[in-house]
Amino acid sequence: IGRLFKKRGIVDFYFSRYEAEAIDRKRIDKNTFSAALLKFTDRLIHDLASKVIFLNYSEKHYYQGILKANKNQKYAILPLCIDKRVPVNTDEQNDEKIVCWWGTYIPLHGLEIIIRSFIQVENDIKLYIFGNNETKSKKYEKLIADHKLEKKITICNKKTFTNGNLEPFLRE
Repeated sequence: IGRLFKKRGIVDFYFSRYEAEAIDRKRIDKNTFSAALLKFTDRLIHDLASKVIFLNYSEKHYYQGILKANKNQKYAILPLCIDKRVPVNTDEQNDEKIVCWWGTYIPLHGLEIIIRSFIQVENDIKLYIFGNNETKSKKYEKLIADHKLEKKITICNKKTFTNGNLEPFLRE
């Protein structure tokens, strides 16, 4: 452990095992020794780094808060970068109100809450859900059917940024 204190490195805090297992996926109870060990490990990794990298300020505050980590830790914000995208021509937009969500169906993304919010939507707003896994989307398809939201919400697992089909849809 002495070497660990001397050879501190830069940590990209993109993911917390404690947050994923105990808070997000609820695979382990937050009050167990296993959860405490995950939290301790995440905090140790954070606090012993010479600098911690986060994607944005809200993630920095969130992770430091749940881990009760050193808020004075040196950090850097390095957002995800993408290649230049084709701009949208806003002069040719239609009046249709569309909300788009894309992700990997992990609980952290809050998709269930987004879908449930559409129960309250009384106007003509449509939600398109772009995922990447037919099996994981079944749970959300059932939620949509149970609440009779099929006319408002569409799930599509065939359009992704990776295969090049999502960006044209979003531009249109």
